[in-house]
Amino acid sequence: MDININNFVKGIIFRDVKKLYLNFLYIIEDLRDNGNITEEEFQRLRKRVLDSGNSCYRDIEEQLNNFDLTLNNK
Repeated sequence: MDININNFVKGIIFRDVKKLYLNFLYIIEDLRDNGNITEEEFQRLRKRVLDSGNSCYRDIEEQLNNFDLTLNNK
C-alpha cells in the first residue's frame, strides 16, 4: 500500500487542531448561553477563533512543506 506520509501527518495534525478550536467554540457558546457575554461579543470571539484556526492550518501546511517524511521499515 502506497501512503503519502506527508498528507497522512497533515491530516492527523489538522484533525487535532479542529478539535481544539471546536472546543473553544463550545466554550464561548456556553458563555453566551449562560448570559456571560452578549451576542455581539459571541460573534466577535467566534470569528477570532475561526480565523485563528484557519491561520493555524495555513501555517502548519507551510511548515510541513519544508519536510519530506518517510517511514522506517522495521
